[in-house]
Amino acid sequence: MAEQLLMVGSSPVTMQQRVGSGDDFDGAAPGAGTIIPTLEPGWIKYAESNQGGKFQFGTNEPQVLRVVQIWIKFGGQTSWSLSVVMGTDEVVAFSGTTETELFKFGGEAEIIIPPGGYLKLVTSGGSTAMFANVSVVGDGGADGLV
Repeated sequence: MAEQLLMVGSSPVTMQQRVGSGDDFDGAAPGAGTIIPTLEPGWIKYAESNQGGKFQFGTNEPQVLRVVQIWIKFGGQTSWSLSVVMGTDEVVAFSGTTETELFKFGGEAEIIIPPGGYLKLVTSGGSTAMFANVSVVGDGGADGLV
């Protein structure tokens, strides 16, 4: 199944991906990803898979997207990186080796996803199931900060 692109406007849109116990996020589109129906507006949730980590959002036209929140629950001690990808260029926004199980980003700074770009999460060493939520808002976001 092809990945689903959520249309992004001035209201936040959140994508959730999950990988199973012993699997890692590899930066690829969610694998064989069954989309879980949700009544939450602005959400797309993928069922647990053995791959994932590509967070790409659709827009009606090319626009800059601003990341407003990231939550990643790691599977134990995990090496990880979160990058912004545009074409063949990749810039690491955050990385580390964590003994804690949660990475949270929101409001400390801005991560900008350029038109046609996406966020890429790569992990290694995860021993239990992991999930990641990424929320973005488009140009002219509700708070006017874009």
